[in-house]
Amino acid sequence: MIAHRDFIPPTIRFSFTLGLQTQPWQAAVEAAGEWIESEQIDVINIETVNFPVGQEDDTTIPVAVSDSFHRQFIRVWYRSR
Repeated sequence: MIAHRDFIPPTIRFSFTLGLQTQPWQAAVEAAGEWIESEQIDVINIETVNFPVGQEDDTTIPVAVSDSFHRQFIRVWYRSR
């Protein structure tokens, strides 16, 4: 069976004037790498998901806003056991 897991840069704070502030992108990259290694994940593909804020999607998790116009996170597609 194929599954996916999303890795979102952790939120530092939210401000109506500054928007959503997150940790550096590298934090999400490192989290994905640690999970893949520690769980010995059979990776199919890794992608960066980046789309305009307000776009309809079926994502059921909160997503980080990389700037005032886009959402961005890492998605790992893998074979589940």
